[in-house]
Amino acid sequence: ALKDVSFAVEMGSIFGLLGPNGAGKSTLIHLLTGMIPFGEGSNAYLSGKDVQEEPWESHATMGICPQHDIHWGELTIEEHLSFYARLRGVTKKEEAEEMVEDVLSRMALSHVRHSYAETLSGGERRRLSIGLAILGGQSVVFLDEPTTGLDPDARRMIWRIIQGLRMTSTTIILTTHSMEEAEALCGRIAIMNQGQIQVIGSPVHLRDKFSQGFRLTITYQSGRRQGVLRFLKSILPGKTRAVEDIGTSLVLEFPSSAYDRVPIGPIMRSIDTDGRTNAGILEWAIGQTSLEAVFLHIIDSATVN
Repeated sequence: ALKDVSFAVEMGSIFGLLGPNGAGKSTLIHLLTGMIPFGEGSNAYLSGKDVQEEPWESHATMGICPQHDIHWGELTIEEHLSFYARLRGVTKKEEAEEMVEDVLSRMALSHVRHSYAETLSGGERRRLSIGLAILGGQSVVFLDEPTTGLDPDARRMIWRIIQGLRMTSTTIILTTHSMEEAEALCGRIAIMNQGQIQVIGSPVHLRDKFSQGFRLTITYQSGRRQGVLRFLKSILPGKTRAVEDIGTSLVLEFPSSAYDRVPIGPIMRSIDTDGRTNAGILEWAIGQTSLEAVFLHIIDSATVN
């Protein structure tokens, strides 16, 4: 069950809903799309329309790409789109054909328009589902894990399509398990757990607010672990801690505030010279705590509380 969930999404933006399985993401989507009724005292508005008092008006502006494709294997892509155009109340043949052509082009499906749904690849099926959701220029589109199970090429193609939708002032609410996807697409995200929104903000804001600092990843020569640790201890801030120590790989984390006292430039130069020459360091990389690390930290904290 959802508890005290409240948020607003700016028109024309991409808003991400993240959370572990059972966090309440699907329940929230089902409420907003009219699949399940609201409880007493709860409500929502889509494009300014009251979802409960004006269900037809609010849902007429909405499209949804569900988590699982809902197609008819014996219909072609073009037949699916034409059928959905009629469901949306488009009766003029020329208008329906124009809508279908627009979606085929935007979804990069023109070359397979006469292919039956049962013959499509996973990426083509998902693009068809997104196309059905946006058909008719819907102002609010829900995308429920649109790239789950796809290979990297198909996933990035859909990312480009979603980014293109933003240029048409379409408001997109996206659920995903992928931190990379959330960072690539979403202007703001909400992290849910146990039916509640734990935090909400832009990926950059959440990293800045909840980041544990910086991470230094080191790969070193076999048998040189103690020497590497002594070397790093001599150059890194005192609050540094090891978060991973496997084989000849070491991941260290330290708060960003430490760099107010210890300049990062000399540290990097020291690792790249003395570290490689004398300590046995082979490769190294430094970066800010990832959004995934922030996500895990927030979920763990919420679970404990």
